[in-house]
Amino acid sequence: EKLRIEDEARLQAFYAQRDEVLLRRRELKVHAEMQVARADRLRRQIEAERTANASINKAEARQRLREVRVWRRLARLAAASQAAAPEAAPQQPEPPRQSDPANPAIQIKPPAVPVVIAPSPGSSPSQ
Repeated sequence: EKLRIEDEARLQAFYAQRDEVLLRRRELKVHAEMQVARADRLRRQIEAERTANASINKAEARQRLREVRVWRRLARLAAASQAAAPEAAPQQPEPPRQSDPANPAIQIKPPAVPVVIAPSPGSSPSQ
């Protein structure tokens, strides 16, 4: 009877250990599947961002090329105007604009410059 009780206890321990191993194996399997799903989701996200970034990079490259063309054109025009008028007298710098302290909206007009009327800082946009 004593041996039978010990065998039954060992059998119960074996079953408990087996159930624990099966449960642990299932947990590891679920964890591995979650890692694969997470990696797949990250891969898809990176691919989508790569496509979007490539289009942004192309747009930026086109913009930079346009800027370079404009700067080159401006440099050519400046060089042409320098070559066309080498004897022109150097221009005098225009005097700094001074505001009337009583009314900051009215600015003193330098010669050959249109009058600029700006709203006073305290006025509403509708005025």
